[in-house]
Amino acid sequence: MRRSLSAWTLLLTVLALSADRVTSQPKADPPAPAPKLYIVTPAGAKAGSTVEVVVSGSDLDAVEALYFSHPAIRSEKVEAPTIPIDPKSKGKTGSSKAM
Repeated sequence: MRRSLSAWTLLLTVLALSADRVTSQPKADPPAPAPKLYIVTPAGAKAGSTVEVVVSGSDLDAVEALYFSHPAIRSEKVEAPTIPIDPKSKGKTGSSKAM
């Protein structure tokens, strides 16, 4: 009886340690982060007018549309132009170099 109990203990230990390596399905990729809007400008407009709205936030790369609480408000995606920038800083100890 003692030998049989040790064999079962050993078997259960091996199964428990190898359980994370043996799976029936491959592990799924984590879900993409939800987009977050930080700034929407302008914050309002005159009724019936057309305005260009600038939206900034995080994880906006895959956004396809904007939705509004009022059905009469519609949006259309316009690609922003790529503008080359050369940020520099200037302080008491001198200027930074271009990136």
